[in-house]
Amino acid sequence: GSAIGTATGLGAVNFTLECWFKRTGTGDQVSTGTGGVLAIPLISKGRGEGDGTNLDMNYFLGINNNAGNATLNVLAVDFEDNGGAPNNHAYYGVTPIVNGVWYHVAATYDGTWRLYLNGLLEGTPLAVGETPRSDCVQHAGIGTAMTSTGATDGFFQGEIDEVRIWNVARTGTEILNNKDVEISTPQTNLIGRWGLNEGTTLFVNDASGRNHVGTITGGGTTWIENPLSLPVELISFEAVVVGEKIKLKWRTETELNNLGFEVERQVGSRQSTVGNWEDIGFVDGYGNSNSPKDYSFIDANLTGGTTFSYRLKQMDNDGTYEYSDIVEVEFAPTEFALYQNYPNPFNPTTKIKYSIPTESIVTIKVFNILGKEVGTLISEKQEHGNYEIDFDGSNLASGIYLYKLQAGTFSQTKKMMILR
Repeated sequence: GSAIGTATGLGAVNFTLECWFKRTGTGDQVSTGTGGVLAIPLISKGRGEGDGTNLDMNYFLGINNNAGNATLNVLAVDFEDNGGAPNNHAYYGVTPIVNGVWYHVAATYDGTWRLYLNGLLEGTPLAVGETPRSDCVQHAGIGTAMTSTGATDGFFQGEIDEVRIWNVARTGTEILNNKDVEISTPQTNLIGRWGLNEGTTLFVNDASGRNHVGTITGGGTTWIENPLSLPVELISFEAVVVGEKIKLKWRTETELNNLGFEVERQVGSRQSTVGNWEDIGFVDGYGNSNSPKDYSFIDANLTGGTTFSYRLKQMDNDGTYEYSDIVEVEFAPTEFALYQNYPNPFNPTTKIKYSIPTESIVTIKVFNILGKEVGTLISEKQEHGNYEIDFDGSNLASGIYLYKLQAGTFSQTKKMMILR
């Protein structure tokens, strides 16, 4: 944890407490006093010590550790007012925190408690109407809680990043729009901000301009480089043939700041490729999620080969990205086929797709409605596979035309229309 000292400049009547965190173990609880919470500390200015004086706690944000008060592992907040005991005002979230998952949390108070998890409002706001003890002389802390003498109790086990304290209750929109933004300069109403990017020092610097420097406490604290650099955990990715198409399916376990997935394809296997990687589509991500999410994508444009390789380019909202593993699938045609051109009608170009299951001499010719040949699109030996060619009718008049595929003994003809 980090001890920030008495830090009277962190005292606030209205406030917003926010941070990113990932819990990896149980940690140890602390009490905020009679009628308060028993919780694992995240951000605090004080804990249970005295009542009716400036030894009362100003604010506390943590994770509930007492099933008698509320559901275990939900968010828990509390403050003490200026009156005598009992003067605690506890409030709880509704979503249990799961180990190993990154969360953004924000707690606001302006006479009413509000909790936000990953930018979304938790439960029903609680109207209190009392004034927090902003003249509190208890020490502020990150991942721990302290008395007026700096005596620590409780600790958070896991990773914490981008801790902020504001002296106003931020709106839900402000919280959602700025939770993924790293703040490195002073901001209006920002009274404390610790980016926790120091890496080796025993000190935690404050970028709010208020100079509330913290000191690492306890022997179990270590620095972690780029804790939020891998926002999406992809747990499965597969490709299957469905009729004349290939369906890609994948699942994420958790998501953080996920813009979405660019789907890329390469004709051929990883060992023997035919073409370069090409972008064939984009699937929007869920942004932030602590539960599994399923995705799918249909590739219906299967030409140029019989083996197709796919990969996902997972993209973050800030432009960073990471590639998935590559999956391969065989898509070998089992019969000859000539498909309807697309678009149809067209002006002046269209695409014609066809499939051949065995190596063949392939000819595709175009005829007018009277049966007169007006062009040869292809005439060559081709390996088995799926193909697509372009036809340009710029030099032809509007009307109906026929296109004919001849491959060995197989022959098929279809109509198309040029419409100017």
